[in-house]
Amino acid sequence: QFQPTWQHGKSLATECEKDDEDETTDVINWSGTHKVTVPNKNFWEPESIEEVEQIVKDCHEKGQPVRPMGSCLSPNGIALNAEGMISMANVDRVLEIDTQNKTITVEAGIPVSKVVEALRPYNLTLPNLASIAEQQMGGFIQVGAHGTGKTVAPVDHYVTKLKIVTPGQGTVELTKEEHGRLFELARVGLGCLGVVVEITMQCIPAHKLVEHTFVLKRQEAIAQKDELLKKHKHMRFMWIPYTDAVVVVTNDPEDQISKDIPRNWSAPGNEEERNQPLTELLKTLCQENGKAFQPE
Repeated sequence: QFQPTWQHGKSLATECEKDDEDETTDVINWSGTHKVTVPNKNFWEPESIEEVEQIVKDCHEKGQPVRPMGSCLSPNGIALNAEGMISMANVDRVLEIDTQNKTITVEAGIPVSKVVEALRPYNLTLPNLASIAEQQMGGFIQVGAHGTGKTVAPVDHYVTKLKIVTPGQGTVELTKEEHGRLFELARVGLGCLGVVVEITMQCIPAHKLVEHTFVLKRQEAIAQKDELLKKHKHMRFMWIPYTDAVVVVTNDPEDQISKDIPRNWSAPGNEEERNQPLTELLKTLCQENGKAFQPE
């Protein structure tokens, strides 16, 4: 399990190591596939939108490159720039929950998990979630993150308003009604159009899902893919490397599931027995790579 080694008031889902003696900060993305070293003088950690505005203004006047950083969850390292970065982790407030219009307005650095918790007392939730919730909302929408399901749109589809700090135009607010195509482009701007600092998202009524996890062979998964996508609101595949096993996970609203289907049921046996297939796979991989198997 990933544990961040650097924090500034908040826990980041990335790894940053500050070395004041060398005056640099190492930033590593969540999957450990990309790393950059940034001079501390070019690594900013604002705590308000006003501070972001000042940083962007100063960088623009100096010709200083700067890249907004969320939780660095993208395996392609899209948020990393060795010449200059802004961590948005401390710009993380819930600004408004509109129960009548079912929207929530937040600052871009707030994690998805905290947004979900903020909505819970109002019996609301976000319309699309990934399998993890460590993403910051700014990055979550800017990369067009997706959930699982044929009829569920990517998260940017549910954005109704954006506030972006830009180098040339200052702070601008965009809505679909007023800005049309520009708004649609800005929703998935990849951080290239400016620093997203505030987001308004459409919400939906909170609801429970019934999850079903089962295993198919690869050819079975391929053959049943279209049927499963049509039948279930959420569905995802996870192929287990070096095997003919594909783990399939489906999720459907509880009120759409037959009452005859158990709500809290798992395969028989203890945890060790249920994990046996993965344990055997790990043993085989260790043997093939000349490493000792060490169960924890």
